Amino acid sequence: MESKETKKQRGKLTQRDITKMAVRSIFNQSAFNYERMQADGWTMAILPTLKKVYQEDKDGLAKAMTANLQFINTNNYAAPFLMGLEASLEENNEKRSTIDGLRIALFGPLAGIGDAITWFTILPICQLLPGLLLHLLKVGAF
Repeated sequence: MESKETKKQRGKLTQRDITKMAVRSIFNQSAFNYERMQADGWTMAILPTLKKVYQEDKDGLAKAMTANLQFINTNNYAAPFLMGLEASLEENNEKRSTIDGLRIALFGPLAGIGDAITWFTILPICQLLPGLLLHLLKVGAF
């Protein structure tokens, strides 16, 4: 294991970089395809972050982009969380196997949690509220 002193210093991310990545993650499914699912949109969202982290290291950037273009399919609302974890690992110069392993290990469980929250909690509540409000208006509660 490398010590912190022997690791090459990488570019530091700012709050603006993280916010830009989160905003770009909205378009995660804009390049959806059945071979790699969300990989193209994922890479598009995280690319400015990778460019800042890798700066002049074109080989490292190419390897990171290639790794991010592998199959990924997760919940769109949970994706920024996973992107933030990955950006932190990239910034701290972790091994490529660690970064890829984390992304692969978490995208499935985050999809399950995100889908359950989105489709089985938030959506039903949002569908019930207008009906409840209309009923209360009809009976004169307001």
